Amino acid sequence: MIASMRVNELQTVLSMFKMPKLGKKQELIQRCTDLLRTPALQIQVANQVKILVGKNNSRAAPYSVPMRNCMPNGIIMNGNSGGYTGYRGGAPLLHQMQSSAIHQQARILRNFVPVPLPFYDWHKTVLEPMELPAIMSGVKTPCKQSFTFSLPREYFVNWSINSPLPRYEIQLRFFQVPENYASQELPDDFPLNCVARIEEQHVQLPALIPTNKPNVEPKRPSRPVDITQYCVNVRDPSRPMRLMVEWTGDKRAWAVAIYLVYRVTSEILRDRATGAAKSAASGDVTNNDRPSHRQEEHVTRDLIRARLGGGNDDDIAMAQLKISLLCPRIHIFHAMFLTDFFCFPSLLYGMIS
Repeated sequence: MIASMRVNELQTVLSMFKMPKLGKKQELIQRCTDLLRTPALQIQVANQVKILVGKNNSRAAPYSVPMRNCMPNGIIMNGNSGGYTGYRGGAPLLHQMQSSAIHQQARILRNFVPVPLPFYDWHKTVLEPMELPAIMSGVKTPCKQSFTFSLPREYFVNWSINSPLPRYEIQLRFFQVPENYASQELPDDFPLNCVARIEEQHVQLPALIPTNKPNVEPKRPSRPVDITQYCVNVRDPSRPMRLMVEWTGDKRAWAVAIYLVYRVTSEILRDRATGAAKSAASGDVTNNDRPSHRQEEHVTRDLIRARLGGGNDDDIAMAQLKISLLCPRIHIFHAMFLTDFFCFPSLLYGMIS
């Protein structure tokens, strides 16, 4: 049906969605077809085509109101429940393109590798990494998707919000997926204008980082979100839970996942690093089997010089440096001739530098 449209009609459709409208007719048809393949713009493009075709009395309007249907995972795009039965009255090619695009919305990301977090031990994947698809046209469009997951309640029998650490938690994580993703580790990153809800409960996400730079996209800290309290305190714990995600879509693709983790303390990490936990588990409290974590002096010095150099983005930006010569051990020494001056051995100062 798009192939039978006139050039001016094709240009009208493209201009409404801020797409280039200059070129040959075949190029315009291809651009309109790409718009129809975009999940977030399918309904708007189809309605515009219906209006333009209906203006010509010599053509019978081939489109009717789309029928809603259910889909796995309850996918919703732009407030419309996904899974259309197609448009009545013809256009099998359009129906085929829409069906293939809709089935790609809830795609599971295989071989997905998130950045491991030191204070959280992974135990189970509650919701597999699901793709939040990109908008092919690049036009920022409000998007919405919903997912269902089951909570492993055997880990939260006696859970309370004031439970001490270590403890089990349900962790929500967002990621930005690059175009040519090859299973590299991805850090936490939130989509633009991201909003998450668990069973209609608004999830508190990390606050936006304030900035004074103009025309800069607001960013959130790269960290996971603890959603245990939203999952445990529900009315009907027997049925699956529902996660609703809203964001402003663009050319970037994102991912969302839910994990069951075991949150540990800094003391546990210290014991793991020094080998104390392994020695205590085996009943040997000696230090003979503990690994040595001592490094050479020049390694520390070179690292400090490199961080103070300012060559990379993660280096220390220093405008002023103050060095104190007070003894860190609070051992006060008096000079042999100048008793009113406090000093300490230079050898001790060199050892702590």
